[in-house]
Amino acid sequence: MRQNGHMADITASPDQPRAVREIADGYVATLADLDPILSTALGLRPGEDRLPDLSPAGQDAADDLARATLAGLTAAESAAGAGLAGDERRCARLLRERLEAGLAMSEQGEHLRAVSNIFGPPNRVRNTFLDMPTASPQDWEAVARRMARVGQALAEYQTSLTAGASRGLFAGPRVVRAAAEHARIEALCGQRIVERYGMTETLMITSVRADGERRAGYVGRPLEAAGE
Repeated sequence: MRQNGHMADITASPDQPRAVREIADGYVATLADLDPILSTALGLRPGEDRLPDLSPAGQDAADDLARATLAGLTAAESAAGAGLAGDERRCARLLRERLEAGLAMSEQGEHLRAVSNIFGPPNRVRNTFLDMPTASPQDWEAVARRMARVGQALAEYQTSLTAGASRGLFAGPRVVRAAAEHARIEALCGQRIVERYGMTETLMITSVRADGERRAGYVGRPLEAAGE
């Protein structure tokens, strides 16, 4: 797996297998290279200004990385003989479960109908700008460079949806209507609806603030008497 001229070594030879933790770290490093939004969220590359490839080719690259990582895990587990112990065993089990589940979803073409009013690819592209630093002129230059790439990223996303439609893979009508309604409200009032975490008991899971910063997953400050 190679992206932008470099690649993290996440495979293991049978005679010199890598520790599971190192394999996991290599996977994260390479995945962050394939997915610059993840890189920004983890704070791995200051000045990151790229966006992920949202076309089917981008998913293919992520799948190749997952398969290579699984091969590394298998080699490490075989070299352990009687089995991995402690954190190594737990790390291997969790990583394998996540990678195999992701490959299963990809095989079903879920990335070709990834429409959501909160968690879809367009939302990830938009929200990554909230994670970018803006303390210096250099920070703002990185923001501007990344913003210039938004059109290409969304065109790649459209390519994925078109490929899904050609295979008869469509998102559920309810989620499509919700996404369209959120976009309509934003265009109408100039404010973006955001998710409000922790309010599902009252059905208050989304909102539009009248003023101030709109932050996904934020419910505001508690009332003064809330802790009494």
